[in-house]
Amino acid sequence: AQGYGALVCSAKWQDDFSKLRNAALARATSDWILMLDPGDTLSPIRPVELNKLISTDGIAGYKAKLQDIDSSRWQVNLFRNHPFVKYRYPVYEKIEVELSGWAESRGLKIEESPLVINRVAEHKDTYFAKQNGKLLQSAMHLFPEAAYFPYQHGCKNIQIDGTSALPISGLNKAVESFSQSWNLVKELPPEAYPTLDWLDDLIVKLVAGHLALNNYQAAMEIVTSGLEMLPGNLLIRLWRGVSVVSVLESNPKMLPADIITSLSDIARIDFRNCMKESDYNSIRDGKRWRSLYASMWLGRLAMNQKQYDEANAHFCRCLAVDNSYTDALVGLGICEEHEGNSRRALSCYMRAVNISEMTPEAWCRGSKVLEELNFVDNAATWQAKAKQLFPEYYENYAVNQLQPS
Repeated sequence: AQGYGALVCSAKWQDDFSKLRNAALARATSDWILMLDPGDTLSPIRPVELNKLISTDGIAGYKAKLQDIDSSRWQVNLFRNHPFVKYRYPVYEKIEVELSGWAESRGLKIEESPLVINRVAEHKDTYFAKQNGKLLQSAMHLFPEAAYFPYQHGCKNIQIDGTSALPISGLNKAVESFSQSWNLVKELPPEAYPTLDWLDDLIVKLVAGHLALNNYQAAMEIVTSGLEMLPGNLLIRLWRGVSVVSVLESNPKMLPADIITSLSDIARIDFRNCMKESDYNSIRDGKRWRSLYASMWLGRLAMNQKQYDEANAHFCRCLAVDNSYTDALVGLGICEEHEGNSRRALSCYMRAVNISEMTPEAWCRGSKVLEELNFVDNAATWQAKAKQLFPEYYENYAVNQLQPS
């Protein structure tokens, strides 16, 4: 780095990532800061475009799209250099906290940018993970009023696959952590909600956890409150639709017909609003929830209303864009079951588990179909695999999720 003219600084490690970053900021002399981690690479951008960003008046900082192998998210990496703008928190450090306050006091804005940062997958070394875990626990004690840390703690214990929280060990811990964060968020003044760039992610992960645990009422209450906090947020609206369909699938006979109709209309509108300004190419931009997920859940909703041709069309449309979308394969399998095509349904479930074994509904429904086809040994193998992968929740899937739609 020095060979290219860079100033290389060193600082003592004090169990605090923010102190290291702020030590570097203190040595910076330019008007703008571009923060990159080791292993980060900035996608090519023309100098004239970068110069336009930093020459625009009224801007305090820009969000870049942080892209890794599995996902993408927006994060502030380009911002004005000012003594008041510093990183905060010892772990999962953020510049947005101080930058937002400084920007608001000066009438400046933080906007999205065309910058794309490619990040190598984070180090998975056990020692590194333990150190981060210790720092996170310490931060939760040092900042008991900060909702951010229990949110991050919950993220460590939950695994989301599409629009489902996988029913694996650690899910209860995750829901507890997210609930702690959620309760702290509710104590904040309403004007603080839009400044929490992770709030919609907290809401959808907490809702996903409750749905996986069959806590349907809690999920509906949270998603309703979430839309009051962040009106019009499409991601939360998607999850309101997901919650509604989950309620309808759980036990529709318990609900009056007019309530079912009302809930169905709400879900349909939410899904269509998600798809309204997007196309299926949006999966390339990390916006699968706007296209594939919304269409898949429209299929689940149609299936719940016994409109199997419409449901089949939604699932096939998803698979035409992404033939590895396991939720759509499962939906297609359920449609085949209702048409009496058990072997074709089994083929869908087999494709799903071959793509990803973390597909609990495919394992459970597949084992049921195998039993119906008198493949007893194969059915036992599938059931054993499901119990192995999802030991805490297999009975829930086997008993509750396999009832006729």
